[in-house]
Amino acid sequence: MINRLHFSSSYNLLKMPETGIGYQIIDAVIEEGKRKERFLVYNTLLAVSFDESFFQRRKKIIEEGYKKH
Repeated sequence: MINRLHFSSSYNLLKMPETGIGYQIIDAVIEEGKRKERFLVYNTLLAVSFDESFFQRRKKIIEEGYKKH
């Protein structure tokens, strides 16, 4: 899953340290607290599910362009 983050989420991530240059790995509670999922967040704007399909999604972002997602 590829998601664009809301401004409030981006603002909160800016206060947290980066995992690497330009990205953070976070754990988020989704679906009204029913499920916990890990995401790789690029530049506090784009959250990509960090699961078994991560590398396919990353390739799609690189090939199609960051702004499209």
